[in-house]
This record gives sequence, structure tokens and C-alpha cells, in this order.
Amino acid sequence: MSDAGEVQAAVDRWAATLPQPRPTALLAEIEASAARLREDGTPIVLPPIGRALDLYDLVLAEGVPFVPDDGGAVDLLSWFADEAPGRRSLRALAACPPVRERFREACAELLSSYYFGADPSAREPMHPHLLGRALAVPGVRDALTAHVDAVTARLERLPITPMAEALRSLVPLRSPAGQAAFGVFLDRVRRLDLDAAVARTLRCGLPQELAWDAWDRACAELAADQVRVVERWPRLAVYDYQNAVVLGADGIAARHRVPGGPGWIGAFSRGGRLFFTSYDGTGGGRGFWADAPDEVFVPDDSGQPPSSGDAASDLDLLDSAGSGRFAEVPVADAVRRHRWPAVGEGFGLVGGEAGWDVVDTPGGLVVRAIDGREVALPDGADLDEIAGVLRIPGVDVLVTAGRSGAVRLWDAASGTVAYRPPEWSDPPPELPPPAWWDRLQPRDPAASAGLRAMDALGAAALRAAHARTGGGALSTAPVPPSDPVVAAQPVPTADPVLTAAVARVVRDAELVAEEIAGFAALAGMPHPAPVSAYADDRNITNGLAGLVSTGQPRVITGRVDGPLPGFHVLGHVARVGAALAATSSAHTSSASLTGTKATGPHTSGAHAATTSPGPTSAAGTHRTSTNTGGTNATTHVARAEASHAVPTWWRVLPTPGALMLRAAMETTPEPIRAALAALLAAVADAGLDRCRLVVTDGDPDSGVVVGHLSEGTASLIRAPADARLPEDRLRRFVTLLHERGPIRWNPAWTQHLPMPSATATILATGALHLATADDFTPPADYLTATGLTARRERTESRKLARLPSRRLRRLLDAAVPADVTRLWSAGPEMAALAAAWRAGD
Repeated sequence: MSDAGEVQAAVDRWAATLPQPRPTALLAEIEASAARLREDGTPIVLPPIGRALDLYDLVLAEGVPFVPDDGGAVDLLSWFADEAPGRRSLRALAACPPVRERFREACAELLSSYYFGADPSAREPMHPHLLGRALAVPGVRDALTAHVDAVTARLERLPITPMAEALRSLVPLRSPAGQAAFGVFLDRVRRLDLDAAVARTLRCGLPQELAWDAWDRACAELAADQVRVVERWPRLAVYDYQNAVVLGADGIAARHRVPGGPGWIGAFSRGGRLFFTSYDGTGGGRGFWADAPDEVFVPDDSGQPPSSGDAASDLDLLDSAGSGRFAEVPVADAVRRHRWPAVGEGFGLVGGEAGWDVVDTPGGLVVRAIDGREVALPDGADLDEIAGVLRIPGVDVLVTAGRSGAVRLWDAASGTVAYRPPEWSDPPPELPPPAWWDRLQPRDPAASAGLRAMDALGAAALRAAHARTGGGALSTAPVPPSDPVVAAQPVPTADPVLTAAVARVVRDAELVAEEIAGFAALAGMPHPAPVSAYADDRNITNGLAGLVSTGQPRVITGRVDGPLPGFHVLGHVARVGAALAATSSAHTSSASLTGTKATGPHTSGAHAATTSPGPTSAAGTHRTSTNTGGTNATTHVARAEASHAVPTWWRVLPTPGALMLRAAMETTPEPIRAALAALLAAVADAGLDRCRLVVTDGDPDSGVVVGHLSEGTASLIRAPADARLPEDRLRRFVTLLHERGPIRWNPAWTQHLPMPSATATILATGALHLATADDFTPPADYLTATGLTARRERTESRKLARLPSRRLRRLLDAAVPADVTRLWSAGPEMAALAAAWRAGD
């Protein structure tokens, strides 16, 4: 046992090590000395928590006194990447209050982390194997359970925008595997009242309930599809390719006819004068003044016109609302105060000024407008981005605006963003930049009153009207007497801007409804069977080495160097199977199972295939009509092309024996064996073991396009059963491998063969180590099992590495008997292997 001083020295030595591997020896030393350390009472000073998760978990679990770090991120990615022994459950860490929230955040980020192996861009559920990797760690499971509980518990209180964001954060769990782990919480999703959420959103207030008449008139003078905005307090301008309108404190200040175009961009000089410069080379790097377009100049290095009597300004452009308008006024009893000259009451008006204070009250921080109105300051709102407390008829709303002008309206009840502008909106802009919102006035007070009184029944009427009109005029859509929603009518308003804003909320709600339906469908889905943790892309890549082109994932023990291996290959197998099931009947082409190049009528110019929209699936199914000399034949073609890991794994489908041989032999490392067994099982489950791989010059007539080769487009089609091969051959093999274990190598199998015994040995054991690098050394246990010397193995393996991958696949496939049971009773089919060797390619 070690005392506190010795343990502290060991901790310091490990903390100074770069890179920091898992401290296996240190963990063992602390565990053995835990009783003495508790009795001594001297706290151990621990390094930052980032890479020391096991260390923190141990001292917490053992009750050893310690001094924690003062913050820092929890580096779970490196923890998962480190495959050294000593991994702890992290359960004590997940329950520790000082780091619990940081740990939960790190666990939640795993769900959509590219570096954990997920694919956040796909917006699809995590592969069940990947989710299983996370849930296999008890502390991570506890943290994710708490996270999912918290997210789903607050859904019923959220407006539509944060509800949609929360549901998107749960998409990685929208699968039978996610339902199996978190079903008690995910069931809350399908019970959500979407009508109540729409009503809650509309009661929060929409900025389109307000308008600035001068802004609307200025935008109306411009081409709607060309409107751009430029601001610099106290000037604001909107312009199109030919005209510019400048607005000031009293409304429209000036109009200019400008010889611009799509390549010109407007800006205000330091003195507030509007000018235009080209950003695409249209003007040769020159600029001109809006009020004197004949005065051409060359901007200086900062993009400003040269000094010529244009007085400079001391305005700060990088303020919270992006206008240079707000100035901070420190006050002793306020956390922060802002005041600025105003002309309207949008943000409150006292003595010609608008402004706000952030005040610490017994109930928490509040934002108090200059006229005394107060709203709570949500935890997620940034003090530096507060624009003010906006007056919307019947409700006061906190508005924040980032430096880029991104506007947010906050819901006081839930502390979340109730409104943000759509990411893609058609010009002209509905509202001016937020620095000019003090000028906003109610657009339609009666409609606003209706929105403040909105309830679930009224929201249901809005959704029903939206469904009937396809997002049209909600105010005029009648509700027929037969409609179940008859007690409420859509909000009456003739204003197109407000109507469009309400319709946008309803449209967003329909997208949320689709998300909810996806979670609701999980209840009837079967739960997936458990799978090996080894069945990831890295081990599948290594298992396919030499058989197809592989992209080697780089994961270095102890630190993350690129993403951790995901499960994209197995996910792609399932998608291809689903796409194949959605297509039409079996392809009748005579192309061979080994991928013979085939052509059809659609490949000639006279018989070109035409594609029209048709039924679609997740894999991209579409209907193709092929002209075949006057006879129209309709088939279905799907696309399920891979973009990750090993995109051409399907090239082994015609020769599955190559994978069986590698998986069966005892000389194959266990992680690779388990990965190959999982791949074979996935292929069988997807029905791909009865498919034909076809390569065509153009798009195929049917089947599933899985990729592209130099010789053409590769697709899979249903193939008739092969009488030579028994049904469920792959499933039978996987079952035997599980029941009987791997096959021990027998040197007698290589006797009396027309090839060197070393070559026969390497082929019959799966030819797994064909690396040609000079520094590669075959595993010692492989050499022991086969009786080969390292020199002999390297010589023969380098020769075999020069074989085309197609020939190698055929050689290994030939060694597996049609009745896979014989592998365990008689070993590989060495005579068939020798015959394939003599036959060449």
C-alpha cells in the first residue's frame, strides 16, 4: 500500500505524461491503498478531468479525499478510443454533483458526434451497435437516462421551435434499440398535444404582429426578389439592382437611382454616406456613391472610400444589435444597463430614450425595460446580445440579437427561444433590423388579441385550415359543419405578413408532427437482438483487407486521431436490404453472380430510360419507364450508395466464402472474427445472400444501385435460388461458428498440393495479413499456429498481395464447401482451392 505522498507523486507523474494513456497501474495502486488514503485524510490533488475520467471515478467510488480541477471539458471520445485495460464503469462520476452536468452534456454529445462514429448530417437514428457501445458503460447509460428523462419531461411546456430542436436531439434514439433503452421516456413524445404547442407558441408573440410603415413603403418600391439591407446607425438602407432607399429617424430620408447589379454590395461610410462596391469583380475593384454615381473611387484596404471630407464617426459597429446604436451605462445597483435615443415605443420610451437594466431580484435575474416592464432573463440568453423588452400587443417579450443580426424572441415560461427567423425566407424582409424595432407599431390589434387568447381548440382550427388550403389564407378558410373542430375559427386578419407568419408556425408544427409519428411508430417494432461490440467499421475494414478497396480508420490508443469507428457498413447493409425489398420483382438479366458486365435496352441512344417522380423510400426508390421498341415496361430502381467506411463492401457478395473462411479460422483475431460474423449475419438478414451483383453501362432496369466502378454502375437484383448452395447458408455458418467456435489449423491440409505449402497455408487461413509495408510483422500467435517463419510468411504474403482482389476473393471462396458443416469436420476444401489456383483468373 502507498501513502498519500506516494500516490500524489504517481498522479503528478501521470499528469505530466503526453499523450496520457489510461493510468492502469496508478488505478491499481490507488485501489489497493484506498483504506489507508481514507484514514490519512490528506486529499489527492487531481489533474483536470478531461482525460482522467477513470481516476475521478475511482476516488469517488472509494471515498478517497481529493481536490478536483476547477472546470474543463469531459473528454469521453478519448476515453472510448483508449483500449488499454483499466476502464471503469464511470457510475460514481455520473452521480457526482460537481461534475454531473458536464458529464451528462458530454454523454448527450456522443449521440450525434462524428468522432464517436455517428453521422450527424444524416439526421438518422444511431446504428444499434453504436448505441450499444455507449450504453455498455454503466455511467454513460445513467447519464443518458437522466438526459433523455429531462429532455422529454419538458417537451409539453415548449413552444414549437424549441420542441422541434429537442425532438431533433432525440433522433439518434428513434429506433427499436433506443426504444428498448429509453422507451419509458420516449413514450412521452407520442403523447404530446401538438395543438396546445401551437397555441402556446402563438400566445408568446410574433414579431410580425408589428410593423414600421416607412420600412414597408421602402421595400414596396424595390424588386421583391432582389432586396438587400445595409445598416449603420443612424442610417438604414434597402436596395435592389437599380434603386436604393435610405431611412432615417423620421422615415424615408432619400431615394437613389444606382447603376448597380447582382455583383454590387452597399455599405455606409464612416460619415453615414451610402456607397456601393463590387465583390465579384464586376466593377474592377471600384466603388461609387449612391447620391453621386458618377464619382467613382477605389476603396482603401478596409473597404471604405478614401477620406475626402467624409467626417469620421466614433460609432462602434460591433454592438449587440449590429448597428452601433447601443451604449453601455454602468450603474452600481444594476448588473448592466443600456440606453439609446429612440423615437418609438417598441422597446419602451422615457424622455426620448429606450433601454433596459439587468437586475438581480429574489426570483432571479430579470431584464427591466426603461418604462418598468420586466421579463425573466433565461439561462440561455447572452447578456451581450440583449436588444430590449419588445412591446407586442398583450405580451412583453425579451429580444436578443447576435452580432450577425440573428434575432431571437424568448418564451418567459419555458426560458427557451419561442421565435427565430426562418433560415431561408423570401425577400423582401418582413421587418427591419432589430436596432430599429423601437419604431414598430401594432399591425392588426384585433388579430393580436386573438393570438393572445389562442387555445388548443383554436390551434386545431388553424391546422385544419392549413391542411385544406395548403398554407394559404388562413383567415378566409371556412370550417365545414362536418369538421370535428367547429368551436373556433382561424385568426381573422387581412394582413399578408401576419398571415404568413402564423402559417409558418402551423407549417413548422406539421414537421414536428412527422417527428412525433416517427417516435410513435417505435411502440410496435421488435427490439433488436444483442450484437458483438467488435462489429464496427474498423474491424470490418480490417476483415475485408485485400478483398475490396478499404479506407483504414485511424484510431490510436490513448487519443482520438480521426473519428472512432462507427457502424456505417452494417447500417448500409440494412438500408440496401430495405431498398431491395421496396423494389419490384426479381431482375431477369442473365448476368452472372460474379459481376459480369451487362447492358440493356436503356443503354442505347434510341432506347434511353426516362425517370419520373414516383414512390420513394429512405434509400431513394424511383420509377423508371423504359422504351423497348414500343412496349413500355415499368420497373423500380433504388439507390443506396455508401459514403463511409468501406463503400465497396458489396463486392464480396458473389463470393461469401471468402468472409466465411476468414471468420472460421482460429488464426483470425477475435475482434475481426466477430465483425465478419456480424457482417455475414446482416447480409443474411437483409436478404442479400440471394442477390446478383450486376454492372451496367448506365442505370439498371431494376434492383438497387449500390455504387460505381470503373467499368460501370453496380447494382444488386434478386436472383433465383442456386441449387448448388443450400438455403440459409450464411445463417447456418454463423450459427455453427457461435456453437462450435473457430477451426484450428492443421498443417496436414497443405500436403500434396500444386503450390508451395506456405502459399496454401496463407490462403487456407484467409490471407488476412497481406500488408506489404516493410515494417509490418505478422502476429506471433499466427506464426505459432501455422508453423511459418516470419521471413517465409512475408515472402509469400507479398506475392499474394499482388493478386487482383477479385482473384483472391475467388480463391478463398473456393476453399469453403457448399455444406459449411464440413468446415468443422474436414477443414477447408483444399482440392477446390488448388483447382482455382491452377485455373488462374
